[in-house]
Amino acid sequence: MNEKTFFVPLLFLLLLVGCGEKKTKIRNTGLKIDSAKVEIRKFYSESSGYGKIEPVKSITLETKFDGIIKFPKINGLIKKGGIVYQLTGKEVENQKAILQKNFDLAKSDFSYFSSVFKRKKKLAEKEFLSPEAFDKYKHDYQNSKIKFEKAKKELSYFLKMISFAAPFNGSLSEVKVPQGADVKAGEQVAKFQNTDKVKLVAVFYGDISLLSSRNLFLDINGEKFKGNILFLERAINTQNGGHTVWIELNKKNDLIPGKYVNYKYCYNEHFSPAVPVKSVVLDKGNYFVVVAKNGKYEKRRVYPGVTDSGKVEIKKGLNKNEFVLTKGAFEFYYGNLSKTMNVGD
Repeated sequence: MNEKTFFVPLLFLLLLVGCGEKKTKIRNTGLKIDSAKVEIRKFYSESSGYGKIEPVKSITLETKFDGIIKFPKINGLIKKGGIVYQLTGKEVENQKAILQKNFDLAKSDFSYFSSVFKRKKKLAEKEFLSPEAFDKYKHDYQNSKIKFEKAKKELSYFLKMISFAAPFNGSLSEVKVPQGADVKAGEQVAKFQNTDKVKLVAVFYGDISLLSSRNLFLDINGEKFKGNILFLERAINTQNGGHTVWIELNKKNDLIPGKYVNYKYCYNEHFSPAVPVKSVVLDKGNYFVVVAKNGKYEKRRVYPGVTDSGKVEIKKGLNKNEFVLTKGAFEFYYGNLSKTMNVGD
């Protein structure tokens, strides 16, 4: 046997022995190989896209009365209870005076008839007043109460609508009229947006039955957010095959309503075999690994899924506790492995 004939099987033997947990350096080639055990890991299905950040709650502001608009604070945040806009002007003051006068008169009448009713009720209870006579006082009292409540409601509504207070923490946006302009009843003036909670409005591509609030999180510009589905369009969009989804995010940080962001859905939590990314070899559009099994090494076709933290999901082709080459897998696959080899060969 010449030196060349002896070296070839020796090279394969050294390679194969080195495929356990420890690293082996092949003489004369400098090739180092290593192996890893197939493990079962948690993975998520993924779907990426470009979506818009919007507030969970928003109110389109429309004036209920004519007047001159005044925004106390156009830019910046407005805390709950803070004044968002006010209406002033001659029309507002005249209407306010009329409603205030009606309220004062109704209040005075109600106070008078309420007092009379209480006195007559005591007389009726002692039978000093007939039921028929008492019914007249009771009727006057009830009418005065209805008129008072109506006048009170009208005045309260008017004051509320000419001085709109923030129902939640928010910010004013899409202002459509300048400061101090005349506005008419029903005119849209701006939008008030909640700043406490935001949502991602985006399109989901994939199996809609797998998307649920349970175990759903999103990667937005490299940061992870827990997601809660608020709205899910059931009907498929015939133009792009997607579904519109609203997902409330558990934190807002620097997510500004109105901005567009890159996102990645992470959903459908499941467990699958996983191997290091460097153990998977691409060959003519198909994926392979080099498996060590029962003293033999073989190339095996696999079907990878998503990648997470340096590990790639193997949907089909590997089982738990098998071993695959990691370091040196590419060189070994293309340079030394053309068929299944037995260590004893």
